[in-house]
Amino acid sequence: MFRKLTRKRIITALVAAVALGAGPAFATAPASAESTPSFQQLAAIQDGLDTYAGTPGTVGLSWGIDEKTRSVVISVPKSDNDAATKAFLKQVQQRYDNVTIKRVPAPPQLTLGPGDAILTGSARCSAAVIASDGSSNYVVTAGHCTNVGTSWTTSSGQTIGTTAESSFPGNDYGFIRVTNSSLPLTNNGISSIGEPPAGSSIQKTGSTTGVTSGTLVGYGRTVNYAEGTVYDLIETTACVQPGDSGGLLYQGSVGIGITSGGTVGSCGSGFQSFFQPLSEILATQSAKATGDRLQVATAN
Repeated sequence: MFRKLTRKRIITALVAAVALGAGPAFATAPASAESTPSFQQLAAIQDGLDTYAGTPGTVGLSWGIDEKTRSVVISVPKSDNDAATKAFLKQVQQRYDNVTIKRVPAPPQLTLGPGDAILTGSARCSAAVIASDGSSNYVVTAGHCTNVGTSWTTSSGQTIGTTAESSFPGNDYGFIRVTNSSLPLTNNGISSIGEPPAGSSIQKTGSTTGVTSGTLVGYGRTVNYAEGTVYDLIETTACVQPGDSGGLLYQGSVGIGITSGGTVGSCGSGFQSFFQPLSEILATQSAKATGDRLQVATAN
């Protein structure tokens, strides 16, 4: 897991933004120094919430630091009014200041569904990028996808290869080692990996909804899926639906993340989608595969 490293990176970036005078992003924060929590304090609150992750009162909820309001926002589905959730929220509000409860249309779900794209058995997902360690090529996708199958094909029935790495829950990434040397591979113009700041315009591509646009809301989200909790995800407003899992979150030629899940069934007001950061998973796979950093293959 990358929780400590990623949380530290987020705090460092936010503190640096304040020091450089990026004041407009925090225009709604209280002026009083005593009433304005530091990002270290907010991170400590999120760490505390993470100790409850996966418990009955948290399934279907997500949380993370909101830069604009300087608070930790807990997203709760509108339909979730059961006793366990109420007890969790009551305990949180009694224990922590600077926590905001936000009602959202529906709980996040893993976006795995039937259809065509990259397939294993009866499951369909999407590819994010093609990566190479110098000797083998890999299709990068979601871990909850690679957890359900070993052998992968394209929608036209061509062999892709076999699962080489799978991590879910905790993280949500997977690598499929390409064994078909005649399979054309391209990243369609994606030439680097990056982490644009919150508030940036982004796009997502997936095999169900195609290309959708939205805003990058923030980093470091804890998402409590019914199937397990995933930490340090990116939150956006770009539409994702079943079958989009493993697809790419990007900005121009920069790859950002891999589709994990979202508000299934509706992409209207209050929609949330979540992505595993590419910058973290590529470094992890390379350490396990070759000891050298895994590079994104350039488009053909």
